Amino acid sequence: MRKLWLIIPGLVVAATLAFLAMPTGTANADGGPHIKGWGATPDGCAACHRAHRGSAEVLLVEDQELLCGSCHGNDALGSALNVMAGTNEADSGALRAGGFETARIDTDDPSLRPAPVTVLALPLLGAQATQSKHSTDHTGQTAWAYGPIDPVANPGLAGFPLACGKCHDPHGNGNYRILRTIPADTVSTRSAVPAWWVKLWSDTDADGIVDSGEDVFLDDENPKQYSTADYWNFTYTDQWTDTNADGEADTETSGRRVGQWCTTCHTRYLAPSGAYAVDSGDAIFKYRHATDPSTRHVSAGSVASPKSCLQCHVAHGSNATSGPYTGAVEQPDGTAGTGVADSRLLKMNNRGVCQKCHNK
Repeated sequence: MRKLWLIIPGLVVAATLAFLAMPTGTANADGGPHIKGWGATPDGCAACHRAHRGSAEVLLVEDQELLCGSCHGNDALGSALNVMAGTNEADSGALRAGGFETARIDTDDPSLRPAPVTVLALPLLGAQATQSKHSTDHTGQTAWAYGPIDPVANPGLAGFPLACGKCHDPHGNGNYRILRTIPADTVSTRSAVPAWWVKLWSDTDADGIVDSGEDVFLDDENPKQYSTADYWNFTYTDQWTDTNADGEADTETSGRRVGQWCTTCHTRYLAPSGAYAVDSGDAIFKYRHATDPSTRHVSAGSVASPKSCLQCHVAHGSNATSGPYTGAVEQPDGTAGTGVADSRLLKMNNRGVCQKCHNK
């Protein structure tokens, strides 16, 4: 149950009351006020924007991180999805993406093959401090592996000012979790598309099927599933399946295509099945773990193994920790690892995610 603020800065009050007054109800990550198509006389714009006296970029009433937190933060009004605490306060469930301040992933989950493998969620009162997370405050970050395969050492895009709105479209777009089809300020439909970007998809012939181009479209879930009891086995509404019995997974869906979405920033991490044994030609990212389930072989009656980014990592923040060897692993640019907190958004301590499949 959310607590109500007794004292709140005026701007947050205005935004919160405007959200609460909206007929669509409380704000979900792809619902509430974040819905495209407000019509001719939208009232919701004034919840976040001031046309002539904005206090922050893009005419916002306050800094983007604070504004998002006024609904999705601790003890905030407007949404049950507390992304700071990593909790869905509507059902006390653990959020699939983890959390920016605390997360509820059982990063010591002992299950290993051949027994059923899990990464269970911690109870509400068992939340632990987040160790690694994506930034939300516009500070310059390096988007590791951004760019084409490069025979010259190129670790990625440096100085990228990561924030909530780089990945999510607050105005709504119908995409899964209102994710932008391409993160803002990377390659976009408003800029020239380099030749190496053709690996990403769009519907070029208007037949409703994404086939090539630059944007990544992720079908939204129905019903929406924000919480999980098991971080290793949570599923999406749709799965990758082999619809024509040719041994290749071909059906598109949000969960299995998220690897292609993540690699709009981390471009060279997108790798097909078997890439562990094939030299990519890149000076840094030479041999890579498969991240694109659409290239994995399946049978007509079974779904493809979901080895995309979200199998091993969470999107917001993880409470996993790193030991002496794991925490010392260098970054792609050669800088030293940062120790116990350098868990790189993984769902298990150290390299426990590797053991879930390989059990060495």
